[in-house]
Amino acid sequence: MPLHSLRSLHLGYCGSIPQLPERLGGLTALTEPSIWNCGGIKFLPESIQQLTNLLILDIAACPELKLWCTADENVMKLAHIKRKRFW
Repeated sequence: MPLHSLRSLHLGYCGSIPQLPERLGGLTALTEPSIWNCGGIKFLPESIQQLTNLLILDIAACPELKLWCTADENVMKLAHIKRKRFW
């Protein structure tokens, strides 16, 4: 299966990953990404706006990423996501 057909992506306990690649926007079938305990990730790439099929975004135990997602200047970048859960 090609990567652009990937529907879900779960990243957990990835403290050494400093950021997600801009190429994330190429995963056009992605509907349910989740990121938990990845304290090194502090923001989502701009290409997140290209993922128009996103239904749910789960972010847990990533305090700086949660702050980025809920900051006024970034809320519109995630407006197309049906349900966002920050824990």
